[in-house]
Amino acid sequence: MENANSAELSARLDGFFALNMDLLSITDTEYRFVRVNQAWADFLGIPVAELTGRCYLDFIHPQDIAITHHGFEQILREGELVRFVNRYRYHTGEYRSIEWSARQIGNLVHSVARDITGHIEYQADLIRRADFEAMLYSLSSLLMNANDESLDSMFPTILNELGTHIRCEKILIICFPSDSSNMQRIYSWSKQGEINQLIQQMETPSQDLAEFTERMCVGEEILIEQVEHLPECWNTLKELLSSQDMPASNIIPISCGGVCYGFLAFQIAENNLTLMREERGLLRFFTRDLGQMLKRMEQDQALRIALAQQKAMLEETVSLNREIEYYMAKLSHDVRTAVYSILGFNRMLLDTELDSIQKHYANLIRNSSDFLHSLVSNVVDFSSIKAGKVEVRSIDFSLKDLVNSCIANFSLQAEEKDLSVFAEVDVCIPPIVRGDPDQLARVLTNLIGNAIQNTSQGSVRIQCGMQELHKDGLRVWIEVSDTGCGIPSEELERIFQPYRQAHPTGLAAKRGSGLGLPICSCLMEAMQGTIDVSSEVGMGSTFTVALPLELESKGNPCLAEADNYIPPAIVYDTNLTSRQHLVDLLRSMGISVLIADTPHTVARLLQAPIVQEHRTVQMYFSIDRDDDDDIYEELLNLRNGTDVDTRKLIYLMASSYSATKLQCFIPLVDGFLLKPIQVRRITDLIRSGYTCLLSKSPARIAGMLVRTDAQRVLVVDDLRINQEIVVYLLEQLGLVVETADDGEQALEMIAARDYDLILLDLNLPGLGGAEVARTARAREVSRGKRCPIIAMTASVVQGERTRCLSIGFDDFLEKPVRSEKLFEVISKWMPSTT
Repeated sequence: MENANSAELSARLDGFFALNMDLLSITDTEYRFVRVNQAWADFLGIPVAELTGRCYLDFIHPQDIAITHHGFEQILREGELVRFVNRYRYHTGEYRSIEWSARQIGNLVHSVARDITGHIEYQADLIRRADFEAMLYSLSSLLMNANDESLDSMFPTILNELGTHIRCEKILIICFPSDSSNMQRIYSWSKQGEINQLIQQMETPSQDLAEFTERMCVGEEILIEQVEHLPECWNTLKELLSSQDMPASNIIPISCGGVCYGFLAFQIAENNLTLMREERGLLRFFTRDLGQMLKRMEQDQALRIALAQQKAMLEETVSLNREIEYYMAKLSHDVRTAVYSILGFNRMLLDTELDSIQKHYANLIRNSSDFLHSLVSNVVDFSSIKAGKVEVRSIDFSLKDLVNSCIANFSLQAEEKDLSVFAEVDVCIPPIVRGDPDQLARVLTNLIGNAIQNTSQGSVRIQCGMQELHKDGLRVWIEVSDTGCGIPSEELERIFQPYRQAHPTGLAAKRGSGLGLPICSCLMEAMQGTIDVSSEVGMGSTFTVALPLELESKGNPCLAEADNYIPPAIVYDTNLTSRQHLVDLLRSMGISVLIADTPHTVARLLQAPIVQEHRTVQMYFSIDRDDDDDIYEELLNLRNGTDVDTRKLIYLMASSYSATKLQCFIPLVDGFLLKPIQVRRITDLIRSGYTCLLSKSPARIAGMLVRTDAQRVLVVDDLRINQEIVVYLLEQLGLVVETADDGEQALEMIAARDYDLILLDLNLPGLGGAEVARTARAREVSRGKRCPIIAMTASVVQGERTRCLSIGFDDFLEKPVRSEKLFEVISKWMPSTT
């Protein structure tokens, strides 16, 4: 049984020795092989049978005999597993490193060994490669900050570092420009540490190095074993290497982007003609960095030249742009001034007695002048907007008032086409918000105008809603929808492009510059908003704008405060739509409203219990119909009545005003309101306890309520024709008007007399309007009295308003001055006293 087990174990051991690829051996204590496997025979090149019984010390490197003895004695002494490395003679005659693992079992030592020569060499190569790579990295860092001036001092450093790490006799760096084959710079390093520099121009035919430079450009390494055997087409290179005493060399190109900027040449020892593979690979990366540096230097030089040229061109362009901007500003100023004259005198003409044909012609002049003014403004505005000169303000305003005001501007056009134009404003939107009402009004005016122009029948609807509300503000959307011709789908994408207009099939082309919608798009972007459109031909279009707004700077007003007295109101208006608008507005503020059917029923409503319970009653009369005489009679009775217990606040409403027509009403009323009634007018009245005068200052009549007792206005304008128009409008308000033709005359008149208001043109000959304003303000310091100064200009340059206010002006009027705008300014800075 014991023999059987022994035979089985021997068979297993034989199989293990035969199959294992490691070096397996069993040795005795006399350093002799007792048994080895085939792997040992292959390694030593001696058959297994011959190795059995041989002393393995015969195959060990003489320098490793001692370490082998020490390891073997440790095994015999401690009987523990011992690992060590020594070198054995390989069958080729070289010595290779063997790692051992051995243990004593009985009287024999069982060992497993493995050839680790490749691993040791790999580790050594890694260390050498790391050192070499670190050196090249430091050199590449030098290249990053190199410039043309530091090139000659940098290359010797590169050569010295390369020579220290690479086993070679000599190194050359040859640099030449990319546009020529002429060698420019030559730097050399020798094993003795000598560094030479040569800068020369070599007159070489381009074809001489054609093949060489072609191979260099594609990054191909070239081995030259004997320089004298180079072909004749390489004579320049042959002469260069021979002159530098380099009979054999490795050449690595310096290239970047398919352009050769030079090469590195290494003279290798005769017994080692090529660089190590790893060194060549790393050197290619380094020469790539070197090529990038040389390319960058070449580009920098080209860039410096291009920048100098560009600077000259830019200066010329800036100068040209200044001339164009000046020309456009002057052209727009002159055109707007001319349009201002046409509109002004046309208005004066319309105020005279005209027959129907003459009035028709005058209206045509007004419409054409308005179109010309809009056209010029759009062109100049678009140029300013594209130049980034958009001025966006943030002030309090009523969104509902703004929408209604925009609609009111088109009341005449809508009436002529029998169109219904109405607005729906979400009650959730705060009464007062904060943003730029002027820019938003420009957008809405353009959209509403387009909607009316493109709609022949039906209606134009403006809807306002709120997308979101948070503590810092809100985001609102406004839709302008019409029932007009619509826009073809293929043209929707380009209607916001400059000078593009949609032309539905069968409809005539529209007048205009094609800049309205692009201006809207730019303005919405400036206000951090968006504008979109949807349309269907024959059904109409819907333009939607959305933008963020802030809450009122003083917080949302509470109209029904406990300590604020809000009396009931009586409303008389034969226009059902406008009447319902005012009734809804007053009731939304918590005000009780009574409706009068005729002017004479107002007295009966005064006896209503809800009126008798209060000390005050508001009464709103509309005079848009042909019952002015009845209204006048009723107002006269109300004012002369004996009912002294009830305070009557009477306000007159109209869609438009004639100074002559309303002259008789002034003593009978407390204020005038322009339809559609604006929320801000009513809220200001309520919040002031019915003592404020803002409700008396609607457009087109506000100026009639100013004090006319010795109030004096100075108009400064160098054009008499402009003076005449402004004087006409101001004298209609009962004001005393004086004029000055230039800045010097204006300052003399200001020094000689106190004025209640000064209207000052900015574009004056000699002493400009801005300088006049500064001088006048400086004089006021000593006099202790401040006079409102209003700037007037036909300039449409963005930022002009801000510049004027910073100079010392109190307000700003843009020419052509509209009568309603002028009256608003007059009422603001010359309020009446009652």
